Amino acid sequence: ETRIIEKEVYIVSSAQTEINQQEIAKLGLSKRELDVLNLMATGLSNEEIAGKLFIGLNTVKTHSSSIFLKLDVKRRTQEVEKAKRLNIIL
Repeated sequence: ETRIIEKEVYIVSSAQTEINQQEIAKLGLSKRELDVLNLMATGLSNEEIAGKLFIGLNTVKTHSSSIFLKLDVKRRTQEVEKAKRLNIIL
């Protein structure tokens, strides 16, 4: 007996788009805020981000709050999704 099984396959494009520097400037994001945002996008916790960047936990929280305001979002998942949509992170 032959069975045909169909599965959806998601392919990540290898052609990465460039970071939108104009959007970063327009939003007023600092280099350190971008560092925090990129690490958030990888799924790291605030504690892990603090350790990777050699900064305090409260500093990470301050940067995160600032990013929330600048991107006009309320959750971390929204923050990452919007940043990717705006091409300010890869």
